[in-house]
Amino acid sequence: MARIAKIKLLLLIPISIALSLLLISCFYYIPDENGDTYVNVTYIDPSGGPVPIDNTQYKQNESILIMQMPENNLTREDGTIIFAGWKLKDAYTIDGEAFKWIYLPYNYFEYESEESHSVTDITFVAVWQEFYQYDGQTISGVNWPGWDGVPIKIPAQHNGQAITAIAEGVFARIYYNILSISFPETITTISKSAFRNSSFYLSKLSIPQHISTIEEYAFSNCWLSDVTLPPNLTSLATKAFANNNIEIITIPASLTTIPEDAFAENPIRSILLESNVNIANDDAFGNNGETFNTYYSSKGKAAGLYLYHPRTAWTGPYTKRDE
Repeated sequence: MARIAKIKLLLLIPISIALSLLLISCFYYIPDENGDTYVNVTYIDPSGGPVPIDNTQYKQNESILIMQMPENNLTREDGTIIFAGWKLKDAYTIDGEAFKWIYLPYNYFEYESEESHSVTDITFVAVWQEFYQYDGQTISGVNWPGWDGVPIKIPAQHNGQAITAIAEGVFARIYYNILSISFPETITTISKSAFRNSSFYLSKLSIPQHISTIEEYAFSNCWLSDVTLPPNLTSLATKAFANNNIEIITIPASLTTIPEDAFAENPIRSILLESNVNIANDDAFGNNGETFNTYYSSKGKAAGLYLYHPRTAWTGPYTKRDE
C-alpha cells in the first residue's frame, strides 16, 4: 500500500507543476526567446470613433513603462465634439500603488518605478468632449484639449439658434497650431482679441464674404503671412492684424477707412485699394506705412496697386493692364 501511495504521489507532482505553470501564464506573460516580456494594451472608443489598435503589445522594460498612444480622429459631428485623449478604464496597481489617470492629453503614457513593474494588461478608453461653449448666438469659449494642428469648424447653430459672432478672446493664446478655420455663413462679427496670440499652422487666413466686422486685435500676433479680407467688410478696428508677417494685402471696396495701426508691424510691400481711402495714421499699413501714406496722398489717393521696393520705395498705382 505504501508503494502504491508513493507512485500516486510521484504521478501527482508533474500534474501539480503543470497546473502551476498554467495559473502563472494566466497572470503573467511568459518571456519570449529573447527573454523580453510584454504588456497587453487594448484601446476602446465607445462613442463611435475608430478603434485604432486592438491588443497591441508593448515591451516591458526593467523599471519603466512607456507607451505612445495611437492617434484618433480629432473632431466629429461637424467639429463640435473633439477628442480629448485617453483615460484608464480601471484603477491599476503598480508596485503596490493604485492609480487612475483621468486624461492623457498628449497620447503618451509613462510610468517609472524603482524596480521592474508588474503591469501585464491595460485598457484605455477614448474621451470625447464638447469643443465649444455658447452664450446665446455667440461662441463664448472653447475646451481646448492640447492637441496640435486642430481644424477649427465654427458651427452654424446651437440649440436651434444661429451662431452670429465669436466673443472676445475665445481663441486667444492658443499656442498649438490651428490647422484651418471654417466660418459658417451665419457669422458676421469677429470680436476683440478673438484669435490674438494664436498660431496658424499654414500662416494663411481667408475670411469669408459674410463677415462684415473685425474688432481690435482680432488676429494680432498670429504669425499670419497670407490674409484675404472679405469683400463685404465694412468695419476694421485698431490693430486687428498687427504684428504678423503680412506682405500683400487687398483692401475691399466696402472698406473706406483703415484705422490706427490696423496692420502695424507687418512688412507690407503690396497694397491694392480703392480711391480716397481714409488712412488713420502712418502705422496703419505696417513698417512701410509712413512712406505709403505720403505717397498715396501725393498720387491724389488714386485707386490701384501700389508696390514697395527698398531701393525705389513705393511705386504705382498700377492697373491690372499694367501688371
